[in-house]
Amino acid sequence: MQHGLRVTCEMTINFKTTLQKSFRSSAFLLNSSRAISAAQTDERFRRIMPLALFHALLVHQSYYGDHAFNNYHNWDLADLSAAADIFKPLYLKNCDPIKSSKMISQVYSDHCTTMNDRDVVEAIGTELLKISLEGPEYYQSEELSNPGVASLLQKLLKTNESSVTNKDKTNLQRSLDSLEDVSARTFCLSDVAEQCVIASKSRILCTDMVHVTGAPELFMKQNTLFSSHQNLETLIPQLFDILQDLPRLPLTSKDEINPMDIYFHYEVVGYKTLIKQMTAELNLILREVKGEIVVSKDLFDVKNSLSNDEVPKSWLKDFCPSGLGLRVFVKEMNLKMKMLKTYLDKLPPSVNLSVFLRPDRFMDVVLQHHARKYFKQVTDLKVDIQVMPSGYEASKAPKTGVFLTGLTIQNALWDTSRSILTENFPGNPDSQEMPLVWINPVNKSEHSMDVKNDVFNCPLSCSCDQAMLRDENIIYHLPLPSLQSSQIWQQKHIFISSSLSNG
Repeated sequence: MQHGLRVTCEMTINFKTTLQKSFRSSAFLLNSSRAISAAQTDERFRRIMPLALFHALLVHQSYYGDHAFNNYHNWDLADLSAAADIFKPLYLKNCDPIKSSKMISQVYSDHCTTMNDRDVVEAIGTELLKISLEGPEYYQSEELSNPGVASLLQKLLKTNESSVTNKDKTNLQRSLDSLEDVSARTFCLSDVAEQCVIASKSRILCTDMVHVTGAPELFMKQNTLFSSHQNLETLIPQLFDILQDLPRLPLTSKDEINPMDIYFHYEVVGYKTLIKQMTAELNLILREVKGEIVVSKDLFDVKNSLSNDEVPKSWLKDFCPSGLGLRVFVKEMNLKMKMLKTYLDKLPPSVNLSVFLRPDRFMDVVLQHHARKYFKQVTDLKVDIQVMPSGYEASKAPKTGVFLTGLTIQNALWDTSRSILTENFPGNPDSQEMPLVWINPVNKSEHSMDVKNDVFNCPLSCSCDQAMLRDENIIYHLPLPSLQSSQIWQQKHIFISSSLSNG
């Protein structure tokens, strides 16, 4: 490492330039409104900048790929034009700022095919556009002293007001110069997103790594571990050995009275079916590698996945994926099946959702189990979520419901002293292990949530990889108390992951 590493990243899309172009386009579109064009310079700037920043943020966040959105969305000036057309009549009629902001945001959120992306877009849009539709006293208030994108807008607006002595620069240029930090954290993204961009886009970093490794091909990100037939001939017998060492699950019956026992039965059936499928497909692929048969397109896709150390999609179709590599996936099956076997003998004080193939069904089963045990109607019940104190270790299962273990909150922190969700400041880890979470069935009519704090319905997934945070992979939404609005946490892509390593 004699040359060292310079961690400068030359962004191919400059945010200040993107915002400048977006502002000029927004100004051109909105100045056709007499009410906006006739306003004072500072007032016109305040009306235009939120829409421009909204458009620029979405375009720039797309640059971060899976760390910002599940899918790529091709937002362009046509969307900005449509949003401006909706903005002008709503501004004139003095409509409700929040409802109007959501209506304008839908121009962009209609591009999204996942609920997660849609919620993020509408959270950013509502937070910014309501400032443009509110009076000037709103954005000057303390309400905007939050860590969301509104604080970025507030900085742009206040710089425009306070820099009147500088005659050499326009209002827009003064505001752009005030943006000293344009890293991922400024756009409510994690530090991991910034690191991935630096690693993949920085020309300086790539040049230095070539100097360090001695040859460009040594630095190229290629996975050639299992790329040949010879390697597959070695890999598949190793997988067979791992499958042979898996624990044998006992016989179960679907004709049980207890809903939890029925749930465990179908988990056992799911594991046995998966092992049978894996064994059959590996046998066929091994024969194809030896030249004995020709496989179908589906099996050819399985073969390609094995060659790239990936879990074939056909093995993941019936349960929630964790985003693990092939070898880790197969080895973790051993631990999962061992834990499931202990669950069959006696349910432990705390349960790890990552053990199950279908953890998304577990919450409903908890309600059904409670309803059957206490002779209730399941429609009269709901799940109450309570995060236990830090360091609490359950010696026995709760009287009602279950304790969940193995949970980790990503891109935020859990304040154990106040039991609320808090911001993850620079220098802190990107994740934090959560205390036990009590899933408690309660009567809807007899229980009401304490509403002294805002509540964020935090997505729960079996993967710590944000790219896996898609609608079909979300197990549940855990309501967590917070001193800030849920829109802030949606902007920051907060979620909870479940894993065996923390359980």
